Amino acid sequence: MMMRTGVVGLVFGLLTLAIGGSGSWLLHRWLRRHVAFFVSYRRLTLGALLGIVLLAPLGRWLVNAGLDDRFFWMEAVGQLWGMSLLVSVPALHARDWLVSRASRRAAAPVDAPPDPSRREALVGGAFVGASLAPLLWGVRTRFDAELVELPIRIARLPKQLDGFSIVQVSDIHIGAFLGEHELRDAADRVAGLKPDLVVMTGDLVHLRPSYLPMGCDWVRRLGERSRFGVLSILGNHEYYTGRAAVLEAFDRAKLEMLVNRSRTIAPKEAGGIVIAGVDDLAAKNKGYGPDLDAALEGVPADAPKILLCHQPQFHPFAAAKRVDLQLSGHTHGGQIAPYGPMVARAMFGAYKGLYRIGASSLYVNRGFGTSGPPSRVAVRSEITKIILVAG
Repeated sequence: MMMRTGVVGLVFGLLTLAIGGSGSWLLHRWLRRHVAFFVSYRRLTLGALLGIVLLAPLGRWLVNAGLDDRFFWMEAVGQLWGMSLLVSVPALHARDWLVSRASRRAAAPVDAPPDPSRREALVGGAFVGASLAPLLWGVRTRFDAELVELPIRIARLPKQLDGFSIVQVSDIHIGAFLGEHELRDAADRVAGLKPDLVVMTGDLVHLRPSYLPMGCDWVRRLGERSRFGVLSILGNHEYYTGRAAVLEAFDRAKLEMLVNRSRTIAPKEAGGIVIAGVDDLAAKNKGYGPDLDAALEGVPADAPKILLCHQPQFHPFAAAKRVDLQLSGHTHGGQIAPYGPMVARAMFGAYKGLYRIGASSLYVNRGFGTSGPPSRVAVRSEITKIILVAG
């Protein structure tokens, strides 16, 4: 398995190097032509650009090969640079257009015209800095989680259970960029919401199974602070980490993982709520996958049903089975605007917030952690408190 992940990392690295290297070269050519400040430093600039791009694949490959997780910082720098290409190149073109337009409108030159090289360098530097600032600020504020409180009406919910609360956390991605400090803060926030039940809808650990003990300990803490404990499901990153290792870690920690099965939460007040969980869609190529029929086997047709499913595009199947509410994550809400939300919307349709199909609702949590660049731009992380409303 280690050899396989190393080969995958190497292939990923070569592709990233080819794409990122060519992008860096093109950007450098553009900078040489349009921003005179970079001409005298062209070799240093080109070397720095290619060096940064090399960090992403090299860092991922070294981690996949089993070396220290701190190499993820190399990947993070490279990924942030890749995102900056998407932002800075349009910004530089906008700068060029504005400078050209201003030049055409300028009056006749005076005896001592301003130095155009210096002017272009200052304006270009301002545009690049302004375009990169949100990414860097997003690194600092990526765990500034929004506490979302959302009432959701369920027609079949017993009136005695009106107000039953479920706190959803999703896409934690414990790893090199999220550790004990962030987990402690998230656990305190969840405890402050005083939930009846906590659910974790996948992607607890980013890639490495060495983080599973920390993750299981955190999930246990969440369960201790809620009335009916905590329920979890598998996400796609649980398969990257290793399905068997994840299930074994949860079993050893005596934590409940719903894989194509359900549990009825039956408060003393009356009735009960069926919480079902299905396997992740990413497992289809590995001989597993979601099986909603198995998850709902033996469940009364008129029972209120809540489904935990990592990926939101499963909702039409859930609605067809008369599931009242599906709770999902996976998309991170796009994570980095404007490109991330556009891609997430195109890929998943439902990518953040509340959606409905007939009488069935879907809520897509924006996640707490990050995947890829350790940054969030105009897409806050989230912890959700869902309040069930009868009728």
